Amino acid sequence: MTDPRPDPVRLSLDLAPPAYRQLRANCDELAVILGRTRVTQAEVLRVLVTLLNEDAGVREAVTTALQAEH
Repeated sequence: MTDPRPDPVRLSLDLAPPAYRQLRANCDELAVILGRTRVTQAEVLRVLVTLLNEDAGVREAVTTALQAEH
């Protein structure tokens, strides 16, 4: 489904401090792997949303994780 809105939509997310530290560490590690100065948290989250939409394995892993949380 295509959204007619041309501008990006801002998303706010609250993370527990350990999860935030892990996200930052992953961004730093990805920057090294990619040979970049930095990889932003927003970049990682955008890619994760794309993978969730396009990769059945990722979607299944997310579904399983959500079921385990509730």
